[in-house]
Amino acid sequence: MQDNGLDILRHLDPDALSIATALIEGRRRGAALHQFKSTAARQLTLDIPAMHPSSVLVTGGTGCIGTQLLSQLFLASPKRIICVARGLTTPLRISPNVRYLKGDVRDELSMRNLFLEVHPDLVIHLAAVRKPGVAEAYPADAILTNVLGTKNVLLAAAASDAQRVVIASTGKALNYWTKDIYAVSKKISEYLVVALGGADRPVFDAVRFTHVVDN
Repeated sequence: MQDNGLDILRHLDPDALSIATALIEGRRRGAALHQFKSTAARQLTLDIPAMHPSSVLVTGGTGCIGTQLLSQLFLASPKRIICVARGLTTPLRISPNVRYLKGDVRDELSMRNLFLEVHPDLVIHLAAVRKPGVAEAYPADAILTNVLGTKNVLLAAAASDAQRVVIASTGKALNYWTKDIYAVSKKISEYLVVALGGADRPVFDAVRFTHVVDN
């Protein structure tokens, strides 16, 4: 870690110093990563200070990140929360006051019609082929879902007058050059956020996730 690395972490996250120190010391002892999960684990809370949306739509809300997000969104008290998923629409852990709909982000027309029916204020796009190994084994599905699916969501949100769209990307997109299908698909989805944005569009954002511990 760089000399000023801990100082940078301290500004990013008040818990980062103790976590980073524990990980560094553990590495010196050759300890396994699972010994530090209790140190690194902390409850992350969702804060939407500027928008207070009345309607939130989440694609891929039945996945591991989406399920946690829906429970956090419930605490933010929007009037409506809509979860759109391609397959499982009745998850084992159902969040209260969430309307679960079946929809495929790869289908441009159905996405547009769904968005026009729901008219969300805030869209959080999580639906993706998110496992790198699966993306390599099924590259066509990864491109269709991660690239064209993202494009369809962004255009549908713009057509339905949404205020903001946030898409989930990956830390692997940091690689400037890569042959990995998953990383490439997410890099292109970030380019779409920039290319399709504009003054007459909703605010488009991308958030990069790195490692998700509790899948």
